[in-house]
Amino acid sequence: MAPGAADSVEGLRTTELLLKILMRGVIEAGSARTLAAEAGLGAEALDNLIAAGAVADDEGLLYVTEPGDRRLTEELHAQLAPGEESSMAAFAEEFGVLDTELKSAVTAWQWAIREEDQDGQVNAVERWLDVDSRLRAAAARAQVPTRLFRTCLARLECARQRVLDGDPDQLSGAQDTSYHSVWFLLHEMLLRTLKREREG
Repeated sequence: MAPGAADSVEGLRTTELLLKILMRGVIEAGSARTLAAEAGLGAEALDNLIAAGAVADDEGLLYVTEPGDRRLTEELHAQLAPGEESSMAAFAEEFGVLDTELKSAVTAWQWAIREEDQDGQVNAVERWLDVDSRLRAAAARAQVPTRLFRTCLARLECARQRVLDGDPDQLSGAQDTSYHSVWFLLHEMLLRTLKREREG
């Protein structure tokens, strides 16, 4: 891994905290401090982001500033060592296909739940598990290099197991631990690591 601001464990956690705040758009200060604690960071981590101008505090409502947005992309990109960008780009190509398929499977799952369609639920879960298996194979082929990526992949495995153990909310729920939420985080991380814009 290339050296950079997000190279230490605390640095990695701070980068992820900044990313989660960015993805929420605007977040209450108390909720942001909860995110920091869940990441294993003390209150000073959030205070430091505010002091550095990466996060703005508008009367208790926090959001990532433009300098913070740029900092996040640079920190994620800096995790790639020379020669690793091509393998990450190859992984991104496969991820793009899988992302479309995952969204379709999750939508089918949600529809089948609403309609109480048992066969539809089974079919959607089979499609999701196929996407998950192919994602892990793609990551293995690419030898996904950065620690944050490996952490997200491990969280996907945990979420998958919780679903299979009987907690369906862990597939498409809004909580940070759900498969869909971790997938969305992984996607944003991938784009910024490669300095790409999200389509649409």
